[in-house]
Amino acid sequence: MMFNNYKTDIWSIGVVKTSIDKFIEATVVPEIKWIYPKKNFTFLADPFGIWKDDKLYIFYEAFDYRFKKGRIDCTVLNKNFEEIESFTVLDESFHLSYPFIVEDNNCIYLIPESSRAKKTQIYMFKEFPRKLEPVGELIPNLGMVDPSLIYYQGNWWCFYSLFDKNNTADGDLHIAYSKYLLGPWEQHPKNPVLGGYGSSRMGGKPFLISGNLHLPIQDSKITYGAKLKILKVNILNENKFMGTIIKTLNPFYHKIYNQGIHTLSDTGVTTLIDSKRIETSPVRFLINIQRRLFRVLKIT
Repeated sequence: MMFNNYKTDIWSIGVVKTSIDKFIEATVVPEIKWIYPKKNFTFLADPFGIWKDDKLYIFYEAFDYRFKKGRIDCTVLNKNFEEIESFTVLDESFHLSYPFIVEDNNCIYLIPESSRAKKTQIYMFKEFPRKLEPVGELIPNLGMVDPSLIYYQGNWWCFYSLFDKNNTADGDLHIAYSKYLLGPWEQHPKNPVLGGYGSSRMGGKPFLISGNLHLPIQDSKITYGAKLKILKVNILNENKFMGTIIKTLNPFYHKIYNQGIHTLSDTGVTTLIDSKRIETSPVRFLINIQRRLFRVLKIT
């Protein structure tokens, strides 16, 4: 029982070998290639991907509890889902996660979450997939939580959350819209458009099924990233928003990593997810002490 105080979320990434519409309707577990962390007390989460030249480039948060700061890594798979290479794409002095990938006018952009830095930086690939350069902020001086974008019916739409007065990011859903990816952006007049602690935060890439817009929404009421809800958008324009939850995805896709799922990303012929297991070990306590000690030594 004494170990219960040292719980650690460990996430891994799943590459589902089917399209997102078939995946969310599946009644049995489809074929999935799993990508695991290669070091203890680390995790891989928030996968977003893009196919280029018969290769799948998967961008994700790589997190080490020894430092407690995420960076953005990339793993490349060939068309047979064999790993070619993995490397770090972006590492800043502040925490990075949720590396949203979007294409516009033949350019590829990376928009990671950096809400703790109180900004949402847009990076453009100068040379894909390794060289990035910052090209501005999505909305200046706004630390957006899990910003998720899609071009839909003549506008760019961004769905995101904000830290509330209790310093939690699992609160209300907000929307911004723009004619251009690089802005200027306008806030939706109905913000926040969706409320409810633990069931309003984005959990992946907005996607279309039969022309209808859908949003993956995290449900963290039981535990962080416990499951995903699929919200079908019924009305979305510059004045109104309405949606209906049509599906809940529970974390049953892996025998061990089955205690959470909080990202769902469409890549066309494949779908990306993440799943977690909760590790209970007193070693986590020692890691926390080590990290604090290093911080003190660095300051002095």
